[in-house]
Amino acid sequence: MCGIAGVIAPSGVQPMLLAKMATSLRHRGPDDEGFLTHDFEGRFECFRGDETVSALSGSLPHWRNAPRSRYPVAMCHRRLAILDLTAAGHQPMISPDGNVALVFNGEIYNYLELADELESLGWSLRPCGDTAVLMAALGEWGPECVHRLRGMWAFAAYDRRERRLLLSRDRFGIKPVYYARLAGSLAFASEIKGLLPALSGRPRGSVENIVRLLEWGRLDDSSVTLFDGIDALPPGFNLYVDATTLTTRLEQYYDVSTVEGEFRGSVDDAVAEYRSRMAESIRLHMRSDVRVGSCLSGGLDSNLAAAMALDELPKGRLATFTAVYDDPAVDERALVELHANRSGRFETHFVAPDPESLLAELDELVWAQDLPMASSSPFAQWAVMGLAAGQGVKVLLDGQGADEAIGGYSYFAGVYLLELVRTGGV
Repeated sequence: MCGIAGVIAPSGVQPMLLAKMATSLRHRGPDDEGFLTHDFEGRFECFRGDETVSALSGSLPHWRNAPRSRYPVAMCHRRLAILDLTAAGHQPMISPDGNVALVFNGEIYNYLELADELESLGWSLRPCGDTAVLMAALGEWGPECVHRLRGMWAFAAYDRRERRLLLSRDRFGIKPVYYARLAGSLAFASEIKGLLPALSGRPRGSVENIVRLLEWGRLDDSSVTLFDGIDALPPGFNLYVDATTLTTRLEQYYDVSTVEGEFRGSVDDAVAEYRSRMAESIRLHMRSDVRVGSCLSGGLDSNLAAAMALDELPKGRLATFTAVYDDPAVDERALVELHANRSGRFETHFVAPDPESLLAELDELVWAQDLPMASSSPFAQWAVMGLAAGQGVKVLLDGQGADEAIGGYSYFAGVYLLELVRTGGV
């Protein structure tokens, strides 16, 4: 993951504010940092920070040496390098014509296919990473390019000709982005804590949304947060911000409930189609310039993903990471080892989250989560991600949510039967 942040302020914002926002997001991108300003004369300028890659230290001035004290537009980026590990992947990125600046968090999985299409239209891209492809896609198709993207993203693109910011979030909201309308400015960031330096004081809790959370146990199904004045950009939406008036317009570009098409075919046809789509998804997700591993539990979801990932590894072993427990009623080590032994190509790693480690790491976990946790499951994921990071693995496949689709647990049988009864299938 990476971290993005920025401020639109017609009266100007100080570079120091962006540095503070970037520091609050450092954990999201420890590999590189960058800053960009758009001055009152309409010019872009890029700056480095204390942790910008050394290859750029001689070509970029430090933000502390910015020639002006205030800028109407400023953006920053913290990078976790996954694709194109060179300095060419540094952000913020400016378009070849010098008119658009981009900060991007996520991954465009079909970037190679898009690069082929864009090069056929006259763009010169190779070699490139997905950020350069996204920039070219914006140049070729404008905001409509999101319909061509396959991936997870939150990005901000500022067009200096139109004096307009485009903030976009992927179809299912995998990548987060928040924004706050402030007195005389609008700020955005990958996490709520990234917005705090831009606020004039402590954020006010939203009583209405806190009650909603306690009543329904949900907060990630809409744009609301637990704080007044701070909103999440909903999944499948673009937000347009006029940099002169700060007026905003939300536009939904994707709604899963309106996707047309119902599968028609036999059960065997459905299985073949599912397998084909799953294999293609795994193939695209395995695109990386760093080592890829996989979470692995005893369920069908992660086992299926890990097994199919081996098809994309012609040789070598796939590193897998599992949370295990002393209680045999919930421990899945035996199932993981059974699958690993059958495969013969898994390099298994285990971690045992326990109450003592939870208490010791609770403050850090809460700080990282930003939002309330409904169970201890996030701590198990926290422990697994820490285990993977300790092994030098930056990218993990996972099976979260797939059990509902493929009946990964026995209690889904009852739900399936009820659905058959409701639709007249029995």
